Amino acid sequence: MSFHSIRQKIDQLRIKYVRREFDGSLDHIPDEYMLNFCSFSFGLEYIYLLNSFLPQKRNQKLKILIVGVFGGRDFWGLEYQGHNVTGFDISSIKNMPNVIYGNAEKKWPFNKSSFDVVIIGEVLEHLINDSFALSEANKVLNNNGKLIITVPYLDDNPVYHIRIHTKKTIERLLKINKFETQIYIERPGIFLKDWLNKILNIFILISIISFKKSFYRPIGKFLAKLDYFMGRNFFIPRRVLYVLGVKKYGGFFVCKKSNKSLLYLDENIKAFST
Repeated sequence: MSFHSIRQKIDQLRIKYVRREFDGSLDHIPDEYMLNFCSFSFGLEYIYLLNSFLPQKRNQKLKILIVGVFGGRDFWGLEYQGHNVTGFDISSIKNMPNVIYGNAEKKWPFNKSSFDVVIIGEVLEHLINDSFALSEANKVLNNNGKLIITVPYLDDNPVYHIRIHTKKTIERLLKINKFETQIYIERPGIFLKDWLNKILNIFILISIISFKKSFYRPIGKFLAKLDYFMGRNFFIPRRVLYVLGVKKYGGFFVCKKSNKSLLYLDENIKAFST
């Protein structure tokens, strides 16, 4: 038996017991997306993080737009929470319902103020017209809604990363397009997540063999809280790891609509007039 086939069997075992631990509420999610909910730094703890920032009352279903649905992490995670989720992507995504295909750099095919939440995860760095995409997000978001974006910092390695961002450049783009940042977190909050994930997967496998249970649900909640706490703090160690080339990091921004806009042309005229 090859290593690949052994890995597949282990993955299927993890999926089976995580589904069981969620009492069947994940059964509608296709297997190819279920590993998002079986590994730390992929899905479950991220959804707990997202859910804590959503503008909702108890048991309220929100209309959420996911811009960029690759991997299905946000789509399936928020759909599992009971929300009305729509995907918007330029690529064809298999086994993914309710996805509208289009280009985020052109006029979005949605009505004004039609969503409670817009999530743009790991997308802005792929766009030349990133400011236009944010202006469209502002249009389709209702007045009390939230924009949530994530973006990697200073990551020019993939050929499809067109824009290279820092915290300050994202904040300026948001202000230009009438958004105000309410919460800022650096992610990953927990350092060396890859190693932690390997240890966690070994623990889950041992738990399944020993107790017929993964324990991933309570572990996911705990790690979400820890990731959030460390993402709001401990900025300096993360920067040191980045300089040493050990780990890249990025930003997680929770924003609301604003009446004010950063007039960037005025700022340029003011700075360079003689």
